Amino acid sequence: MKKRYTKKRIYKKLLRSIILVLIASLFAYIILESDILSPGVDELTASYISFNNNDNTDILKITDIKKNNKRNGISNKNNSSVDFFINGDKDAKYIIVVYPIGKVIDDNYIYYYLENEKENVSKKLSEQPTAVDGGKIIYKNTINKKEKITIRMWVDKSLNQKISPLTYEIKIKEWDE
Repeated sequence: MKKRYTKKRIYKKLLRSIILVLIASLFAYIILESDILSPGVDELTASYISFNNNDNTDILKITDIKKNNKRNGISNKNNSSVDFFINGDKDAKYIIVVYPIGKVIDDNYIYYYLENEKENVSKKLSEQPTAVDGGKIIYKNTINKKEKITIRMWVDKSLNQKISPLTYEIKIKEWDE
């Protein structure tokens, strides 16, 4: 009788242990597979908003910039792009400034395409004026309403060196002359 009682206790303890291991595994799976531990940056749209400085600045990120020809760089198939809206007040003036993050290559090989209701522009980054903080100003205009802006970036195919994908930060700032 005692032997049977001991066997039952062992089976109960074993069953409890298996259940605890399964529950712990389930919790670990849920935590690792959910967005609980992932950062708040949406890499698919490559954008996030931050108000971490005194200037009311929105920060966007353009990632995975690769070599392209001009036609493909301007194309909406170029995944190195960002679409965003600026809500302008009456005669609000804005500038958009681009900054390299991480690896840097010569600006003569970096191109951008900017599209909005007023203009479609494709230029070399090196042709743009430099901001006080070292970024390149790619847009400077007055916005009176909600305006959609699209920016695409690429590296000119004529660059004779291998590059890893590049990342640029884009800041939208109110501008006082």
